[in-house]
Amino acid sequence: VVGNKKRDFMKVAFISLSCLLGVAYSQTVYYNVGELSMPRFRFEFWNALSLGLRNDALSIGYNQETWQTMATNQIEEYSYFIFQDTDNLDDKDLEKVVKNLDVSNVTAVLAEMGFDEDTYDCWMNHYIWYDWDELVEFDFDDAWVKLGWDASNWESENENDLPDSEEKDWDELTPNEKQAAADLCFLPETWDGMSFSTFLDTSDYFEATEPWLKEDAAPPGFGAFQACFSAHTLVEREDGTVTPMKDLSLGDRVLVSNGKYEPIYTFGHFDTSVVNTEFLRINTRTSSGLELTPNHLIFTEGNQPVPASSIKIGGKVMMANGETDTVIRIQKVTRTGIFAPFTSSGTIVTNGVLSSSFATIQESRYVSLGGFEIPLTYHQLGVIFESPHRLLCHLLGSNGCAVYEDYNEEGMSQWVEKPMVVFQWVLKQNVIAGGILFLTSLTLLCMINLMELLVVNPASTIALVAAFVAHRRHRVKQMM
Repeated sequence: VVGNKKRDFMKVAFISLSCLLGVAYSQTVYYNVGELSMPRFRFEFWNALSLGLRNDALSIGYNQETWQTMATNQIEEYSYFIFQDTDNLDDKDLEKVVKNLDVSNVTAVLAEMGFDEDTYDCWMNHYIWYDWDELVEFDFDDAWVKLGWDASNWESENENDLPDSEEKDWDELTPNEKQAAADLCFLPETWDGMSFSTFLDTSDYFEATEPWLKEDAAPPGFGAFQACFSAHTLVEREDGTVTPMKDLSLGDRVLVSNGKYEPIYTFGHFDTSVVNTEFLRINTRTSSGLELTPNHLIFTEGNQPVPASSIKIGGKVMMANGETDTVIRIQKVTRTGIFAPFTSSGTIVTNGVLSSSFATIQESRYVSLGGFEIPLTYHQLGVIFESPHRLLCHLLGSNGCAVYEDYNEEGMSQWVEKPMVVFQWVLKQNVIAGGILFLTSLTLLCMINLMELLVVNPASTIALVAAFVAHRRHRVKQMM
């Protein structure tokens, strides 16, 4: 049994965002040696949360007030895995906490939101639910010892046994105590019990970047090729409803640019079950919650499609209204499910940001052959490579096209998987062989793309071709 003061979570365990390796909040305090990226999504304002995150939060007892006011939801008093099976609890206080929740596995919901055991137990709980033996076992006891705790008072119910640090504000702590609090994922503001809404825009911490996520650091490894959005990413349907990716279907007409809607004719990837997929969560000044894999393309200033991994804080991205917005926050999150809806234009508006349906399989936004970069973006290549598929859909209609939809065990469309395998093989050839194979395939696909244009908009295509021919004839006459 822990001390009353320690168990009184409102006085001790305020939510923290510390955990920054080598990032100084002051001249003497440095945050966390564990390289745990902060859960910035937990410090978004309630109205800025994606629909998926807000629904998850509601299911485990949050509302607007308890989300924005630290430590007012009692689940934050407990450790991550204590919630794994709420149907079989042996703690009466915990039973009361979960009695009115809509889920039987709170841990699964926390994982869906983007937490794991390490980040949750440090940032949300500060290891307060741990027994002293567990603190010792996992080497968390040293910081608590520096704050005046030991095995005896940690288990005591007597408030007179509490250490002096429990009555101190941050400014009253000694340098060693401040460092110990930082190691336990406390910030000055969270130690003092301030709501994050009162310091979100003023804390140095929120402007800091974890050293392992600095601009000169190598992009994090993401395992097998996955170029998708997360289940939480939001899309606007033509009827005005906003829906998460996981609820989209073939044929849904979605916003692809300012005021323009197109049907989803296929999914490059659609898998609701794949777990532990890592995404980049990108927030701008006016939008939040866009989550996509690092190699997925997003449009930046000047309508330039670039990999999400190249986006930096302070950079400009294109919005649905055709204007740019500034990126203010980027974080790495882990989700369940991967989704990549394809539209005819190859674009889709996600959380208000103009994104591509496609991704790069190289680090650059441009295709590179034999070490030579050619002036063809992966977005353009994706649109051209999908020409046969789109042409079939135009000829057969949505129902007829759906007959030819087939996905592998990983949820990847056959229309994506097979061409990608061939293209990756071409990229491995020497520059001459690869160049010949690539240009031959590209020429054929461009011809199919022209056929597609003729089918979709014959009048405009014929007029365009006629204008081109007339221009060429005029040039020939001038040369004669």
